Amino acid sequence: MIETYSSKLATRRWPVALFCNLLDIAALNAYVLFEKLKMDGAGKENRRLFTKRLGKGLCQELQEYRRIAIRCNSSQSGHSTDTEGPPKKLGRCHVCPQQTDKKATAVCKACQKNVCPVHCEIFCQSPN
Repeated sequence: MIETYSSKLATRRWPVALFCNLLDIAALNAYVLFEKLKMDGAGKENRRLFTKRLGKGLCQELQEYRRIAIRCNSSQSGHSTDTEGPPKKLGRCHVCPQQTDKKATAVCKACQKNVCPVHCEIFCQSPN
């Protein structure tokens, strides 16, 4: 039953293969428990759809946390980075000294210059 809907990846790393196997076993156990404990009398739910809903439910909390963190960072900092659209060109942070040579793809919306994640938190000091 586990091989019917598997999350296994083609990998040569045994910890990843073990994790995918444990994930498949846990998903099957959750489906079996869900079907046994379902009291509403509705028909059987498709296991593929159940596994899909289970995966989305497990990721939902992290997605909300990231969405809030991105919103807070862009509203509090002087550099509101542009993360939408295609990836930006990699360039050196205009705030860091040249000796550190930090590269970043994030671009300040105000001055259109590259900024590293450390300097996304400060206010933009370049002239508009």
